[in-house]
Amino acid sequence: MNADNPQATIAPASPPLSESPGSMIRRGRESAGMTVEELATQTKLAPGQIDALERDDYGALLEPVYVRGYYRKCAKVLVIEEEPLLRAYAARVTPKAPMPPAKLRLGTGAEMGGGRSWRGMVIVIVVVALAGAAVWYLREQRGAGVPGLLPVPATTQPAATGPVQPEADAEATPAE
Repeated sequence: MNADNPQATIAPASPPLSESPGSMIRRGRESAGMTVEELATQTKLAPGQIDALERDDYGALLEPVYVRGYYRKCAKVLVIEEEPLLRAYAARVTPKAPMPPAKLRLGTGAEMGGGRSWRGMVIVIVVVALAGAAVWYLREQRGAGVPGLLPVPATTQPAATGPVQPEADAEATPAE
């Protein structure tokens, strides 16, 4: 209690928060004599990502799993300890509760917006069937022109009904 003001109370000292991960990265970068762009080049991150890491702006960054990876890259390049950096990050970010899997909804394609895909499949099937029919028709029409098949000549004389006799040779002399 304060002697001047008996009603005033001294608030208990709250434990100081550890250094933020962003300030650790900034301090490591500055002690290495690097610019944000140089660190971005060596870590293969965008300068905007490095800037967001140093400002502890987690809303500008992706999911926590990626942010932890960014911190690991920075720690490796800046040769600073990774574990304190990740602990400081974990102390500032509350993990999201995992989302339960969505219920499987069975329905027709039209209800789920898949009407177009069915129409597209039907069109493809029809086109393939027509192309196959066209190829078959053309092969049937060109069957006479296929090598190895000879067209049958049309005969001008009626076919003989009896056994075929060889014609006598006109120059041959009759046997005496």
